[in-house]
Order: sequence, then C-alpha cells, then structure tokens
Amino acid sequence: MRYFNFIFDLDGTLVDSFKDVKDSLVKAYKDNGVTDDVLVRETDLGPPIIDMIKKITPSVDPELADKIALRYRHFYVTEGYINTKLYPGVRETLTEIKRIGCKLFLATNKPYVQTRAIVKKLKIDMFDDVLCPDSQDGLKFSKIQMLDRIIKNFELKKYETVFVGDAYTDIFAAQHNNIDSIAVSYGYSDTDELFKSNPTYTIDKFSELQKFI
Repeated sequence: MRYFNFIFDLDGTLVDSFKDVKDSLVKAYKDNGVTDDVLVRETDLGPPIIDMIKKITPSVDPELADKIALRYRHFYVTEGYINTKLYPGVRETLTEIKRIGCKLFLATNKPYVQTRAIVKKLKIDMFDDVLCPDSQDGLKFSKIQMLDRIIKNFELKKYETVFVGDAYTDIFAAQHNNIDSIAVSYGYSDTDELFKSNPTYTIDKFSELQKFI
C-alpha cells in the first residue's frame, strides 16, 4: 500500500524523550514531598501527564497529582529537552516523504508549546499541521479527535492516509477514524499489547516507512 498523507505520533515514534520526562517527573514528585522512590517506566509514557501520574502512582490524591503535573511542566520546559533525541532515520525519512510531495502531520498528547519547541530543536519542523490536546483554547482534544480534525480540515482521502504510532491507543485512534495504521515496534508500548491492537502494518525501523510512499 502507498500513502500520500502521513500522521505521526511524537514520543516513542519520532523522538526518544524518556530520560527528560523521567527526570522531570522524579523532580516533580520530590518537589511535592514524595520522598519514596518513584518508578517511571518507558511503558508509562504516552498519555497526557496527569494520566501518566495516575498510572505511576494509582493511589495519588487528585489535588497532589495536579501539583505534581504543574511542577513537572516547569522542570520539563525549563531544562530544554536536553536529552531528547530523534530515533535513527527520522529526519532523513521525513525529508524524503516531504520531498516527493506527501503531506506530513503530527498528532501528539504533548502540549503544543512543548511540541513546537522539540520539533524546532531537532530540526523536523516540516509538518503541514500539528495537533495537540491544547491546540485550541477552551478545548481538549483526544487522539481520536485530533485525527478527525486533521482529516476534515485538509479534506484527506482516508484510503490515502495512515497514522504512525507506538501505542495501542494510536492504533485504536486510527481504527476509529477508518484509516490505516503503522505501528513502530521500537517505541514505549508493551510489544504484545501493541500487536494485539491489530495495526495494519508494523515496522522495526523508521526508515522502513519509505516502502509506503
């Protein structure tokens, strides 16, 4: 199958941000008086930060979770994403997809300001549109809604469109919007869980995307 419209997840798909996220979360917990060791695993990444906190510490008080999330955002932004890096082949493959005339989109649970800073820092600021939960004031978009919005705003033909992500929730979002999905096996999700979500295709290296253009 060949596609003309590629929608990408960010963390675990294009960039490895685990160390920056983990370090900022641990600092945020400690800053709020949580002195016990907090275990942050790669499989915890993906959801919005408040959901990540609830996943990492299920018994956390909601008010404390909000405070941890606030401090996390402070640490994460001010420290400048110093350890966040592209996965091998990402910039080159995106450049090639763009060069031949395909459209590129980004749909991520990361807030908009953080997302824009990261794509600029890593020199992949080549997307036709970027959708985040807070892309529009007063609204909070889910992945399903982000894909729907991109498809409708750009009048994309669904059979020409694919969503590339590392989480089973990415695959479900694509299925809900009746578009194909490509799962990347190197991301943060549990591999068995990812495969059970029935992606249309699976790739082990980002550069393998070139066979779909």
